[in-house]
Amino acid sequence: MADAFTTRVIEQLTASSQELYAAPTAPATKAAVVHGVAVNTSSAAVTFTVTVTRSGSTAATYISARTIPPGKSDFMPEIVGRRFNSGTTIDALASVASAINLSISILESTN
Repeated sequence: MADAFTTRVIEQLTASSQELYAAPTAPATKAAVVHGVAVNTSSAAVTFTVTVTRSGSTAATYISARTIPPGKSDFMPEIVGRRFNSGTTIDALASVASAINLSISILESTN
């Protein structure tokens, strides 16, 4: 089994859903989110939403319209520590485009 860390970043999250991460399917990969942060870079409060779609399933909302005050951060405890199988995707969107920067760090393990 091989382990590797990867980081995914979206600067200036849009108001439509964007894929932040997709767990590789070849080779089969298990992924664990070890850190996450969303930063509001604007001068007004902004909300963001994070959904997770497991392979062969429908999207599940893990963070729903969470408000971040201007200049503040959210460390997304709802997804940190979660483990996902191959084919899982993590998507995000903001209520206002270009106001939130989002980053997650993931430990990937292959069999």
